[in-house]
Amino acid sequence: MALILSLDLGTSSVKSLLMEEDGSVVCVVSQPYPSLSPRPGWSEQQPEEWIEAAVRAAAACMERSGRKDIGVISLSGHMSGLVLVDKSGEPLLPCIPLADSRSFEQSERLGKTHGARIRECTGNPAIDAFQAPKLLWVKERFPELYDRAARFLFPKDYLRYRLTGRFATDSTDAGNSLFFDAVKQAWDKPLAAEMGFRADLLPDVLGPAEIAGALAKPMAERLGLPEGIPVAAGAADMATGALGTGAIEPGDTALTIGTSATMLSVTGGFDDRGYGKVTFHPHALPGTMYALGSHFSGGLSLNWLASLFHDSLSYERLQELGASAAKVAPGSDGVLFLPFLAGGGSPRFDPHMRGSFAGLSVSTGRPGLFRAVLEGISYNLKETLALLEGMNPGAIGSIRVGGGGAKIGLWPGILANVFGKPVELLPQADASSMGAAMLGGVAVGMFPDLKAISRKLSRPAETVPPEPEAAAEYERHYAKYLKYCDFMGQL
Repeated sequence: MALILSLDLGTSSVKSLLMEEDGSVVCVVSQPYPSLSPRPGWSEQQPEEWIEAAVRAAAACMERSGRKDIGVISLSGHMSGLVLVDKSGEPLLPCIPLADSRSFEQSERLGKTHGARIRECTGNPAIDAFQAPKLLWVKERFPELYDRAARFLFPKDYLRYRLTGRFATDSTDAGNSLFFDAVKQAWDKPLAAEMGFRADLLPDVLGPAEIAGALAKPMAERLGLPEGIPVAAGAADMATGALGTGAIEPGDTALTIGTSATMLSVTGGFDDRGYGKVTFHPHALPGTMYALGSHFSGGLSLNWLASLFHDSLSYERLQELGASAAKVAPGSDGVLFLPFLAGGGSPRFDPHMRGSFAGLSVSTGRPGLFRAVLEGISYNLKETLALLEGMNPGAIGSIRVGGGGAKIGLWPGILANVFGKPVELLPQADASSMGAAMLGGVAVGMFPDLKAISRKLSRPAETVPPEPEAAAEYERHYAKYLKYCDFMGQL
């Protein structure tokens, strides 16, 4: 059987995954690359370093598995990053990724001049997390580079260009531009023109499970593979993550806890109740959208607290702290943590919010502090869940949870009790890579149907139900949390 090779460009590393035709995973390898911050608020990555890391990761996967019978290559990548290339495909600037905030002024201006049109087209406000402000910043700061540009691409699109020689994007990444009509599945060229962008910069838009081209000789030689292997379009990492977590029907909701935490819920379209509180994006499934809640202090808060207790931080240290925190009763003996160490994400998006502890006493120890941090993050996530439930009444039955944070023993139980819903633990932590592989398999006919393969490969490994008594206790503490958040917002 031929293998699927998926390459997932994350924010700090590329992950290579080999999958069999039956959906089983043969090998997963990650290779890191750096992000630079030449000025406060700026973040940059060098696209060539993605290529070097992708080659190393793919080579390591094939070496460890002892197999090179690749039948298709598929891609995933971090959203909204801007890669501006000339006609020969050379990047004119380093990639400006989602986390970069240099285009704050351009975001504000686009909101004032085109906010209504952008909202109508995308369901979103004009914020730095999308690509249009970044492109406008380049046009205004480096007009000579803008004039030389042949296309703008998203991160995984640049990798696909290097694999195939074709400039293109897909509908899920295009949806992060602020001028892509997700309903019509096409560029809103009049809106792009009104923003000041040339029509010839817009790449072709493909379906995520469409074949974009074939592996060309230069990269085939570097990978040690034959020319001509089909390369699928692939999708943005959150869209492939939706497939990998089994979030494919309206109301399906998945939570991923890493350094930050994201809560994704499938929806049929935009909803004004979520405007400015969550963002809306095209799903990899045709005619489907998802709402995305972004929380900047997920695992970040845990890492911060654990680093205060230990000179060196490790997963084992977090597990030890989790085990001691499990002995503390729900509510952490009255200690409350506001998890805004990096500002407030969904549903407030207030960069001025800051973290704090309340209710401390001389009897408060490390276990209570650690449990309070877990609970505070969970309360913040519950805010987004409540918003998503309002947009999908009665549709959210359970929450699928993945990412490193879910491995801290007591946290899934806290989440189930705070949410008042069952928490389904996913069997693997490579949701985006898995989703990309699914798209590649469908593209070449290995898998007949995206929904069917998503359901098959995302079956929960364990379900953690809520406990009525603990859930009721957390409702009381959640009400107190909301009052503290309102107070902090007035400062």
